[in-house]
Amino acid sequence: HWQHVYHNAGIVLDDNPYIVVILTNEGYDNYITYEYVYMTFNSECQTVYKKIVQSIEHHKNLDYQKVDFADKLMICEIDLSEFEINSEDIAICFWGILSDHTEYFFVCDTVYYYLDKETGEKFLYVMASDECGDRQIREEVYGKLNRVVEEIKIQVSEMESTAEKVRYIDEYIRKNFTYASVSEDIPEVNDITSSVASILEGRAICAGYARMNHFVLNHLGINTIYVTGMVDEGYHAWNYIFVEEENQWYASDVTFSDGGEKILLRGNDILKTHKPLKEGLTDDGFGYPLPELSGEDFIFDNDQTEESGESVNGDGDTDTNFENDDTDNKNDSSEGIQDELKDELVNAFGGEENIVNVQNE
Repeated sequence: HWQHVYHNAGIVLDDNPYIVVILTNEGYDNYITYEYVYMTFNSECQTVYKKIVQSIEHHKNLDYQKVDFADKLMICEIDLSEFEINSEDIAICFWGILSDHTEYFFVCDTVYYYLDKETGEKFLYVMASDECGDRQIREEVYGKLNRVVEEIKIQVSEMESTAEKVRYIDEYIRKNFTYASVSEDIPEVNDITSSVASILEGRAICAGYARMNHFVLNHLGINTIYVTGMVDEGYHAWNYIFVEEENQWYASDVTFSDGGEKILLRGNDILKTHKPLKEGLTDDGFGYPLPELSGEDFIFDNDQTEESGESVNGDGDTDTNFENDDTDNKNDSSEGIQDELKDELVNAFGGEENIVNVQNE
């Protein structure tokens, strides 16, 4: 039972349990995101957080402006003069937004802050990422993300448990993404490979895997946290996922799973290898308080000998054999869905002769 307060920015902000529902005609209609980091802030930081979200939402489908002080496009200018808040707290608010709102693939992780010490005026300038500043690219990403979410919703619609949905999404991401390393075509980490916009190229680094997982799970109403920290290989990103039936938090790492090491709904034993960042703003990034993980890994009813239902072949690819999940027939199922959609189009337009071109995507 959510208490909604409507704003001119076109979104709904809910004070308890801190849910945002976007009500725009473009993008993600009725998209609900679980704002975990927001809930860890004090009241003033929460207010600043909300104001920044409102402004980004209001400007996300507009053309962006060039500015003299940065070699980037500006999404919006936000007046924060009314708040008694320092630059570090503003940075924490902003990083919290990027962690909660993985749909903001177009927002650069560097912001500009202006403070007039004489007048007390404070302005925050939110910038567009290099690859996603173009409106056409943003629209392309929006469209493809919407199609992916709708496809997954159809596939998981008859799954009763949260865990089964989580497993299906994990498999979907691994089948549709490859890891983008320096040794491949991409010479350096960029905004595409580290965000859900990596869906355009089908290649991602750990941040892209974790953000995509966060994005899709949120669309299905599954509470998810984007987590950053350290593993043996260095800086890394993964997810905490709440399994409602167990009333427990678990950790999943789609990147590691894609590399052959199965990490799906793991308990607190994972903290031996995956160490979240310390709370607050540090040289390594921004860390926030995290919920306690389950004391045990989640065990699926239909897990095979290796408890994962998966085997890894010699070339590093993953073969999956889930009960009630015939992956070999997915293309046939997808074609059936496409045929149904085509029939609906034909009926809607009063006959196939009225449709110039029907293309299945």
